[in-house]
Amino acid sequence: MHDFDAERQGRSGEFRIGGEVFSYRLGIRPEVLAESEQVTEGTGTLEVLKVIDSTIMRFLSDEDNRSRWRELREREEDAVTFVDLTNLLNWLTQEQTGRPPTSPEPSSPGLSGNGTVSTDVSSPEQVAL
Repeated sequence: MHDFDAERQGRSGEFRIGGEVFSYRLGIRPEVLAESEQVTEGTGTLEVLKVIDSTIMRFLSDEDNRSRWRELREREEDAVTFVDLTNLLNWLTQEQTGRPPTSPEPSSPGLSGNGTVSTDVSSPEQVAL
């Protein structure tokens, strides 16, 4: 018998960004990653950032981590950049799916079809998921 529950144990970890260490969980529903597919090429940068932040928040293990994440994101000095956010979301997605993200087409910045984020952005107003 193959014990899938044994594989599911310990599906968590930590990451460090902005001088803070956050605990994350890998047991998120696949729909969380699929939500990013609802964003189209015409979606504005602020909406893209909301989707990225929302997805990252759902990875975080508890309210303490989510509260500290909100504080980090509001920080003006040594702010977490768009590139930082996209790199983190790509890494969390890779951790969740167990495979590296695929590269989106260069002409379509934002999130690719598998929920990974492209950082090839020429203009923030033209970012699409």
